[in-house]
Amino acid sequence: MSETGPSLQRPATRAARLSAIEQALATHIITSQSQLSKILIDEGIAVTQATLSRDLDEMHAVKTRLKDGTVAYTVGRSVVASEGEDVGERGEAQMSRVLNGLVTSVAAAGNLVVVHTPSGAAQYVASVIDRQPIEGVLGTIAGDDTVMVICTNDDTAVSRADDQHILHIGVDRHGHMRNHLVVNELIPLGEHHIAVQGQHLTEFRGIVNIDLLVIAFLGVEMPVDPQFVFQTLNEREPMADNKRIVLAYSGGLDTSVAISYLKERTGKDVVAVSLDVGQGGESLETIKQRALACGAVESYVVDARDEFANEYCMKALKANAMYEGVYPLVSAISRPLISKHLVRAAHQFGADTISHGCTGKGNDQVRFEVSIASIDPTLKAISPIRDLSLTRDVEIAFAKEHKLPITQTEKSPYSIDENVWGRAIETGFLEDPWNGPTKDCYSYTDDPAFPPVEDEVVIEFKEGVPVKIDGRDVTPLQAIEEMNRRAGAQGIGRIDLIEDRLVGIKSRELYEAPGAVALITAHQELENCCLEREQHRIKRDIDKRWGELVYDAQWFSPATQSLNAFIEDTQKYVSGEIRMVLHGGRAVVTGRRSDSSLYDYKLATYDSGDTFDQRSSNGFIDIYGLPSRVAAARDVKFGNGIEVPKNTVE
Repeated sequence: MSETGPSLQRPATRAARLSAIEQALATHIITSQSQLSKILIDEGIAVTQATLSRDLDEMHAVKTRLKDGTVAYTVGRSVVASEGEDVGERGEAQMSRVLNGLVTSVAAAGNLVVVHTPSGAAQYVASVIDRQPIEGVLGTIAGDDTVMVICTNDDTAVSRADDQHILHIGVDRHGHMRNHLVVNELIPLGEHHIAVQGQHLTEFRGIVNIDLLVIAFLGVEMPVDPQFVFQTLNEREPMADNKRIVLAYSGGLDTSVAISYLKERTGKDVVAVSLDVGQGGESLETIKQRALACGAVESYVVDARDEFANEYCMKALKANAMYEGVYPLVSAISRPLISKHLVRAAHQFGADTISHGCTGKGNDQVRFEVSIASIDPTLKAISPIRDLSLTRDVEIAFAKEHKLPITQTEKSPYSIDENVWGRAIETGFLEDPWNGPTKDCYSYTDDPAFPPVEDEVVIEFKEGVPVKIDGRDVTPLQAIEEMNRRAGAQGIGRIDLIEDRLVGIKSRELYEAPGAVALITAHQELENCCLEREQHRIKRDIDKRWGELVYDAQWFSPATQSLNAFIEDTQKYVSGEIRMVLHGGRAVVTGRRSDSSLYDYKLATYDSGDTFDQRSSNGFIDIYGLPSRVAAARDVKFGNGIEVPKNTVE
């Protein structure tokens, strides 16, 4: 870590702060807390003196006299500088400690080692690996939660990913080891430390309150003080079974009350999980602080807008997903993503139960619980509203009694769910299907009866994904947001539907999906140009079935995955431009062009230059009509021919 080098993007977590401190101590001679504080600030991590002192104490960082006489901080008894040891050697010895807790899985793939991390941590993990001269490793490529370690060859990748270099120690939900590896390394885990020297990890219990422990070893030897090891183990409290619940947390009254309510009713600590999928409203930081103020022991927040747009909305777009022919899936495609992060949080924080806020007769309860079971079938799922009789009057009384920091507002007559792909509105007076929607039902769209001047837009697609709008490069998220704005201003995407729910109930739903409707309209028209006839016919059937499966909570099902493979294959030539006019509630396609279009002007034209040989139609009709002609002759033979009216011709 160079003091003048570029700062790293680090996840805003306690684990990342501790890792940054350890990395600084490993690569610098740190003689004072003020010096350490300045290095952290240069790396984009602000920390108070009190916090820094506490962190150093928890890490067992002590001042030690080095061989040159300098008194500097070192971490733990196992890494105290020895005679002849320099800063580089200490840095190498501490690399695994830096990575520990920020790595969730490691696997070899060709000449790559694929390292998975919590969301936002990959850049930091990659930087730690890049700073070490590891034999056979050329470098890294990092995304949000994945690092690709590039090795010189396949064998090296396998070697670096095996138990001798990057060790995977699986811990089940009761703290019991899933394998019997022997290691000789100090393993820091949050506030606790465990270590073994030539011991089987199965000899120890009560590991920590997590689901997966990964030791990043990378071939580095690390001496261990056995006395310190066993002393630390004896000081630790064993983990209680079934200690935590992960709650899908929105920040509203229902889920805020649910934090304390669940803890009282179940005796478990609650971890709040919140995702930004483009729904707007309060910031994630505000929601996080409210969750903690309401009693959550941890708050897991994720800006998942790009992930949602790239991996979920784009799949729905490629499938032209319109449930019952009119409704772009809104809630149905966000629930699998939220479920994935709920499971991730359960693994990270040692929970055995996931809670959501659904009622007992809606679709979302099924979507959450089927998705959770598809990812990790060992996790349990509950709903306070459905399972614990958490009604609104109970919530309000509970909030007052426990003085929860929740501002009570007048209840909306509607139940609303929204994300960047659309908005769903139900309940209240809308439950009478004779009642028409009022203006206050809508938020994403303006009244189409009073539109502004028409808006012409050109959308460019590449392999089924929008990449430009009016010549400007856009990400999937930007494309959706811009079309929400422009199509919404024209009142496009308003839907009023009597819908067949998954549970068998018919319900009245209002939807607003201006961007989704406009993009699907453009995408369908481009497919009209680029897909071969039979392929196109089959895809229309597949699209309908895909929408039904996803609506019915089957995002992760084998059937949906197989349909995804077909849909993805059809998109390789769906590239080109669509011009549309947006006006008065309608998106009308007025132009299309594509280098991969199957439309051939010379074949289609009726003017001069026509290259189609019309004489070939005679033979085509003869062969195409042969089965019908033979069948008709049989029908006539048995007196079952088609009767022709007898008309008198004058």
